[in-house]
Amino acid sequence: MKKKSLPERIFLHLKEGWLAALIVFAAALGANFERPMRLDDLYFDRMFTSFDGNILSFAQEYWMIWSGRVVPHTIFVFLMGISPVLVNILSAAVTAGLIVLMAKIAQPEKDAHGRRFLLAVLILLMFYLATPAELLNVTVFWKTAGVLYVWGLFFALLALWPLIKLLYNEEGVSNGLFAAALFGAVYGAGFESSGAVFAAFGGAALLAALISRRKVTLKHVIIFAVGTGAFIFFMNAPGNAVRFEEECLYWYPDFDMLSLADKFFMGIFYTLGDLIGSLRLPMVLISLFLFLYTILGRKGLGVTVLSLLPLLYYSLPDVRELAGYYRYIYPPVMTVEEELFVNTGVALFVVFLLFFLILSVTYAERSIVPAFFFAGALLAAAVMAFSPTFFVSEDRGIFFAREVLMLPVFTLFSLDISALWDYYRRRVRRDPERSHK
Repeated sequence: MKKKSLPERIFLHLKEGWLAALIVFAAALGANFERPMRLDDLYFDRMFTSFDGNILSFAQEYWMIWSGRVVPHTIFVFLMGISPVLVNILSAAVTAGLIVLMAKIAQPEKDAHGRRFLLAVLILLMFYLATPAELLNVTVFWKTAGVLYVWGLFFALLALWPLIKLLYNEEGVSNGLFAAALFGAVYGAGFESSGAVFAAFGGAALLAALISRRKVTLKHVIIFAVGTGAFIFFMNAPGNAVRFEEECLYWYPDFDMLSLADKFFMGIFYTLGDLIGSLRLPMVLISLFLFLYTILGRKGLGVTVLSLLPLLYYSLPDVRELAGYYRYIYPPVMTVEEELFVNTGVALFVVFLLFFLILSVTYAERSIVPAFFFAGALLAAAVMAFSPTFFVSEDRGIFFAREVLMLPVFTLFSLDISALWDYYRRRVRRDPERSHK
């Protein structure tokens, strides 16, 4: 086999998605330098000096009196102690890495370099242009939040990558990837949303791999066990209770009286509301690309008709509000409470329908990956109801769920592109062997 020249290898890597990553890095770096330090940035900047550079003392106090987010924020204090410029550079690098990793998850085929580059560019555009500026301002471009939401998502996905490769039938885990995944698992576990996504998806991935008789190794089990154990450990930090008293009860004095079931249902209603609000764009795109794939991939008339229902539900407000019209047209037929019950039931039905459609339609090509990232995004939103910062971090929690939803969006998009390419080869270019007959 002829060895590729240096220019050919460079071009191949650029097509892999690194060119888009370099563009993201440059854009993120410029934007980070444009945003001065503010609010909690100034607090964490002082902590390195206040503790005389002893970050372990800071971590111990932070753990006891404020939060279980001790790993990301201790690293943040250490980096700020070196230089805020270093934080800007690393944040830009992590953002670029996140874009490439999302593209690799959505388009895993080794020979799909051109399509992966296209995906990386589209993810870049969605990341910056399709996200409201005010949401970017309190997540990506706010250093204190960025090390949680952007870094947390990147490291959680990095920790899940060996498990995703296992589902994609790429079973090997190098020592370097293993070490990186372990660090990512601990870092991601230090933030509620990324920890919940890792634990839920990681468990589902291992179970699916075992059922599919994939070669699950000790490395895979250790990565999942370390990340899940760390998530449980951090969620039970003494500082979480203190922060609960300081922040959560200030915004919602009756929150302490809510039972576990109350918080569970509050998380469900919070999530369902956001699916037709802040998260409506990714839900429409998921439904649209799924509907197109049932046609392009020839999944059958019944599946295509069923996939049309979520698209109509998330695209057309009138479809979502059908129950409300009964109250106005026929007052005796439906009360406000009954309308709420019906609308909630319909919303849950559509969510479960969409999950099972994604799972069944994409399982042959992408295993459980897009379906369970869809579920993981909803879990990331719902788990905020159990967080002591629920009422002050609501918008930022939606940012995390929104970015996780981008994974099934771009996975389905990549499947649509592949199906179109196959159709083009079959119908337009024709199979050369077939044309010779």
